[in-house]
Amino acid sequence: MLRALGALAFAEAGVSVRRSLLIHGLYLLAALTVMAGIGFGLAALHVVLSVRYDAVMASLVIAFGLMVVAMLVFAVAAFLQSRPRRPNAMAETALAVAPVAITAVMSKPGIKVAALGGVMLLAAMIGRELRR
Repeated sequence: MLRALGALAFAEAGVSVRRSLLIHGLYLLAALTVMAGIGFGLAALHVVLSVRYDAVMASLVIAFGLMVVAMLVFAVAAFLQSRPRRPNAMAETALAVAPVAITAVMSKPGIKVAALGGVMLLAAMIGRELRR
């Protein structure tokens, strides 16, 4: 039974890891595409500004604009970091119940295997909940 529970846990973890890698790979591809688009947009802006002003002035205008955008991003990041995080009720409950569950399992040796399986399933459920 323990071998079957272990196989189930490894299969569940493998599917979760593969899905996570696929999703993060797609996010990376999207980010690279956005960065390429921004680069081409800045090059086009430089050409337009070079026609109106000289090339040095166009570069300075773009550099100043990028610095303003960077300062805004830093300000938003600092604001989001300063906000208190919302507590996760499921994780707090699991941490509060864990010592009681361990003492209950250790008092009866016959249910150790079943409790181990239950703990593994509970950990998988909490892991899925925390990722959402």
